Amino acid sequence: MKKDFELEQNRLKMVYGELLEAKAEAMEVLHAHHEEGMKRMSEMDRDNSLDMSNYADQLDSFAQLEIRNREIDQMNFKYESWSKKLDQVQRLLPKAYFGRIDVEYADEKGIVEEFYLGVNGFVNNEDVYRIYDWRSPVAELYYNQELGKTSYEANDTAIQVDLKRRRQFQVDKDVLNNYFDSAVAIEDELLLHALEGDSTQYMQDITATIQKEQNAIIRDMTSQVLLVNGIAGSGKTSAVLQRIAYLLYQERVNLRAEEVVLFAPN
Repeated sequence: MKKDFELEQNRLKMVYGELLEAKAEAMEVLHAHHEEGMKRMSEMDRDNSLDMSNYADQLDSFAQLEIRNREIDQMNFKYESWSKKLDQVQRLLPKAYFGRIDVEYADEKGIVEEFYLGVNGFVNNEDVYRIYDWRSPVAELYYNQELGKTSYEANDTAIQVDLKRRRQFQVDKDVLNNYFDSAVAIEDELLLHALEGDSTQYMQDITATIQKEQNAIIRDMTSQVLLVNGIAGSGKTSAVLQRIAYLLYQERVNLRAEEVVLFAPN
């Protein structure tokens, strides 16, 4: 137990350090990109002459405009990409991850892979996955709460696995306060601690406490209309908010946040 705690604490410190490095890198890149963008825009403003005297000159002028527009689009894309990365890192810094699952794949007997789950994913500078998004296919194993032989679905294919461990963490930045191994979340002390906490905390606390029944609602991809019935306090609102987040992740190519409308009675 003590050795496991030390190993988990050391890993947390390592990942937290990598997150700080990623944050510093993103801020440096964004600052440099902003300075370079301002410089390029100033150069474009000084060189804004367009020759429309004849057809050939018009074509040349339009070609120059198109090149400038593409350059601006590339600058904007790079800025948005690094801004998104910085936002994701900042979300993880208070609580890098909340769960871990140890998985043995059916075609890889004797090899157990560890997956740490957080509110979004994180890959370090060496392209090593440190944290997996809670909405990723493999994370379904954490929420299904079934140790032993089970499966999850990825790319419309059932992946057969043996779930060896399901672990929950209490994390505060780079400090591991506690961890607990359990198959059923509602019965473990970490879940009870989270439920007793301040209800105004960010939704990252909710992702650690999703129950099996809620998970089925959140990840359903077969129903065009889904009706959920439950008593007050049963977690309906939490489930629908997490379902929105899950759908935005799974359908990120076709679905945007501004296309989602939520009607509530209060």
